[in-house]
Amino acid sequence: MPDPKPKILFVDDEESILRGVKLNLGRTYDISTASSGRDALSLLEEEEPFQVIVSDFAMPGMNGADFLEKVREQGKEVVTLLLTGQANFDDLCEVVRRGEIFRLLGKPCPPEILSKNIEQALKQYALIRSEKELLEKTLNGTIAAMSTLLAGAMPLFHGRAQRV
Repeated sequence: MPDPKPKILFVDDEESILRGVKLNLGRTYDISTASSGRDALSLLEEEEPFQVIVSDFAMPGMNGADFLEKVREQGKEVVTLLLTGQANFDDLCEVVRRGEIFRLLGKPCPPEILSKNIEQALKQYALIRSEKELLEKTLNGTIAAMSTLLAGAMPLFHGRAQRV
């Protein structure tokens, strides 16, 4: 069975941009779209995890930076990119200061540039997942080793610990 396409979420209030993204990148990626930060948050709860989120900065109601901050607060493992066409320098500095945005891209962003940045974001996602898996395996191995040591050194305590 071939690997599934990477899941990418695009958030933009301009429908023409969302249609263009699906047209240009839909063969390579599993693209989902939302026209607002609130819609995107609902989509994040309903669908399988996304590897990458690409959000517009200037949107009515909730801007892209606020949306991506809410995604982080939920503890989602996702790499985020922010598209901006009209943000000023102070806005961008604040976004970067709040952190955890992988890339800032200017609008309009040619499909080949967007695709290249998505590929780099997917590599970053793979690194994040690998690091998490490595830490989990290390922790589990350490617990198993400590349990074995406890069993050899103090069998009575080990038996009680196993029951607990």
